[in-house]
Amino acid sequence: ILGKFLPVVAFIVANQSGAYSDKTLRLTSVLTLCRCMSTSSVICESSLPLLFTTLEREQIVQVRTSIVIALGDLAFRFPNSVEPWTDRIYMRLSDKSPVVRYNTLMVITHLVLNDMLKVKGQVSQVAMSLNDTSKEVRDLARLFFNKLSERSNNPVYNLLGDIIGVFSQEEVAVNGDSNGSSSVRQLTDEEFKSTMHFLLSFVKKDKQADSLFERLMVRMGSATSLKQRQNLAFCISELTVTEKGIKKMIDLIKNVK
Repeated sequence: ILGKFLPVVAFIVANQSGAYSDKTLRLTSVLTLCRCMSTSSVICESSLPLLFTTLEREQIVQVRTSIVIALGDLAFRFPNSVEPWTDRIYMRLSDKSPVVRYNTLMVITHLVLNDMLKVKGQVSQVAMSLNDTSKEVRDLARLFFNKLSERSNNPVYNLLGDIIGVFSQEEVAVNGDSNGSSSVRQLTDEEFKSTMHFLLSFVKKDKQADSLFERLMVRMGSATSLKQRQNLAFCISELTVTEKGIKKMIDLIKNVK
């Protein structure tokens, strides 16, 4: 029965002719599709392309929000099926709707803290949420990093290199769609400083500070613009390094021209 019913649901969700644009119908059909996907990994995998295409093109905020929440449930049920689509989930942190951004960050927070989603290079998009226009999103982003830092291996420290690298680029962009995630805006100087001050506060151990200090000094030597050097210099100034770190700086200072 499901095999005969699913194509009808998928056809309505795809809405290629534009004949199924009623808000209630859109929401009901999408929720039905997500419920069907939860019954089987095969159905889930075959329907994910349609679900993400709908997520990126859908104009109704409630529908996009429902899809994001459903993706969180599907990731718990079929983590291996959803994992290849991780980048597309993170993209919703740049959605034009604060409701969608908040729910996306909530889903990511739950998945990461329950070890259902690995934190990789996309963490810079979460860090960008620390400067979101919505206070609720900003607060949730701070909670994300606070909770993440409580892990025994302090993942925040391990991710700082990627975050600083992305934030120091002249241009930061992601794939675009019709719902506002065409680019990740550049941080202002004040936003960069407040963000990095918060994130660098999680570097607690001398060994971590010295190691990050050395990596930033190496990057300083290869920086291609004054802006990059200013950003790196600020991050270096936020670190409390040991005498060993100072000695290493003297060895590396010759790389900075």
